[in-house]
Order: sequence, then C-alpha cells, then structure tokens
Amino acid sequence: MKKIISIILFLVFQMISYSFEDNYIFNAERIKKVFSEWEIEREKNDKNYFMRLYNKEDDIFIDISNYQKEDNPEIAEKRFHKSSLNESFKFNGNNHLSIKYLGTASKEFLRYSETGIEKKENFFFEKVKFAIVYTGPEEDYIKTLELVKEAIDPSIKVKERPKKTFKKLVEVDQIFDVKKLKREFDNTHKFVEIKTAKNTNETSSYIMITFDEKKAGFRRQIIIEDNDNFSKKVIARRRDYILKLADDIDGYKYIREDKKSEKYFGVSSKEYQNTYFKDKKIFDVIAMANSIITDQYEILITNYIPEGQKEFADKQYEEYLKILNSCLKK
Repeated sequence: MKKIISIILFLVFQMISYSFEDNYIFNAERIKKVFSEWEIEREKNDKNYFMRLYNKEDDIFIDISNYQKEDNPEIAEKRFHKSSLNESFKFNGNNHLSIKYLGTASKEFLRYSETGIEKKENFFFEKVKFAIVYTGPEEDYIKTLELVKEAIDPSIKVKERPKKTFKKLVEVDQIFDVKKLKREFDNTHKFVEIKTAKNTNETSSYIMITFDEKKAGFRRQIIIEDNDNFSKKVIARRRDYILKLADDIDGYKYIREDKKSEKYFGVSSKEYQNTYFKDKKIFDVIAMANSIITDQYEILITNYIPEGQKEFADKQYEEYLKILNSCLKK
C-alpha cells in the first residue's frame, strides 16, 4: 500500500513539475521589481544575463541567470555540481520542499563556512537557472521560493513593492575615535596594540584592540566591527555560530543576557563562557566573551579569568564599557 501511495505521489509531482517548468522565464526587469527590497550585488549582461541578489536582513542571496548559447539545463547542472564540490559544499540530495512552490525538487548542497551552516539549493529550468544560498531557518527559504516563483512565472501578476534605499556603509573609525581609544587604554594597561581595517568586498571595517603580548599565551581582546548592512539578528546568529564552533578547542557556551552594557550602548550583551582549559586541567582559567550588537556595529569583548578573580574581571569589563562609550564620536 505504501509503495502504491509513493508511486502516485511521484507521478503527481512529475505532472506538477512538467506544467511549471515550461512556463518559467528570465526577465531582468521583472526580477528587479519583485526583488526591489534586495541589494543587487552583481549584474552583468555579456554572454548571458546574470544577477546576484542579496537580502542582508535574513542573510540569503540568489544567483540567477539565463543560459549562454550551447548551454542547457543538463550541462549547467553537471557544471554547477562540480563547482559546488570545488567550493567545499557536499551534495545533500534532492530537497523536495520546493515542489509545492516551483514544481520540482532542488539539488541541495551543504557546507560549514566561517559564518554559518550554508545551504545551497540549485534549480535548472529551460530558460532560467538559479541558486539560493542561505544560513537561516527554513521559513526564510520558503519566503524566498515564493518571491522567485513570482519573478519567473509570467502568469503571476507582480506586486507593487517599494524600492529600498540602502545605507552607505559607515567605517568603524567614523563611529569610534581610534586615537582616543589608544590613549585611554594606554592609561590602564601596560601593553595595548590596535589594528584597524577599512571595508572591502571581503570584510567589514573593524578595530581590534589587544591587551597582551603574544608570549602571554592568552590575549585579551576587544573587536569592534561594523554590521555591513546585515541585520542585528544575522550578526547575532553568526557570532553565536562562530563562538560555539571553535576550530581547535571546545566552543563557547551561551550563559546569559548581561544588562551592564545597556547603560552605555542601549542594548544588553550576550555572555558566553568557555571552560575548556580548566576542564582539561591545562590552565586554571575560564574564557569569557560578551557580544554587544547595535544597529551599526558589534563589540566583542574577550577576557581570560583566573580562578578567584571573577569579581575583578567584572569590574574590568565595566571599565572597558565606560572607555568604549567615552570614545564614541558624538
């Protein structure tokens, strides 16, 4: 009985898939109207028309294009399979979630990146091909499928949407006074090293303050990084992933919400703890990390606390908050 039901469902999916695939088109202006609230990160019209659309509110991007001459869905699928594997993705099989929306299953790939677990869903139709890459929950992917359906199905009327104006990226040194940071921390620490970097295509701008020399082993740090137009929820999700999945040691564990930072930055911090060194009896030290995320930037404060010095560390943490707040450019 189960086998019969499976066969019937398979045939139904095949019929749905056929009726959908024949209609899908690539129309750049239509796609732009549907995705008017997404950033167009790349666009070129050479041998074929290609666009990369990015939703930084949810951390999803879409690579969508038509086909070059002598290219077709079968050739493209093999090529994209190989390139995905070369990008450290692993093939995860067919994802049937998209059948309800697009009439066919996607070719799903998975990889552990520096900022999260990335899922890549590849689709190949007669006149259009695209990949959806996301790190968030399934609900974000479903919302994107609905938008893609509207963008490539000419039988659907395009909804009126406002065109979003994206903020110009602000460098962190436009928010914080770097010279004052150095001066203030020099007054409280024997060793202070500050590094800064501007926004690039690969990284956001940041200020890194280190309080200990390399030979000390444990290096206390404060990193201030701009949000690069990503939402607070995406920044928080990325930080949680990075802290919990450390490469060389057991990761941090989320402990609690700490409200000390509300007085200085208007938001609480997420506090993490790592007891790896103490648990393994390597050093009697606990690592602490506090992540403070505002609309413009994130502050990550990392400290290493010897046994019996928690009270001192708490006072030092609040002193850091005071200094950082005093160095904000008003």
